[in-house]
Amino acid sequence: FNFFVPIVERVQEGVVSIVTEDAPHSKDVDSLIRSLIDHEDNSPPMERSFGSGFLFHPKGYILTSEHVIGKSKNIFVKLYNGRVFEAKRIIADRVRDYAVIKIDADCKLYPLPLGNSFIQK
Repeated sequence: FNFFVPIVERVQEGVVSIVTEDAPHSKDVDSLIRSLIDHEDNSPPMERSFGSGFLFHPKGYILTSEHVIGKSKNIFVKLYNGRVFEAKRIIADRVRDYAVIKIDADCKLYPLPLGNSFIQK
């Protein structure tokens, strides 16, 4: 009776996990100075954010939300098979909250088809 499981099984190879890294956004000077002093290599620790997206083109193009990648310095994509690739930002629109990123994968990718929301009469 679970109709959701067959849907997930059908699209799981096209869905990706996204991890971004960025410098922390400290609001107070004391914690920023403390993080600089406590960190051994004199660079502040990276903040990580997590999100998801889906492959829509076999050449590695991925659709996600702009708030997922924001102004991150590094973007990593994990495929269903466990492989991780660094992604490049292609385009992002903060107002519409969408972004396209791209990975250069050396394996077969399984993009999901884009739908059409226009109703034909």
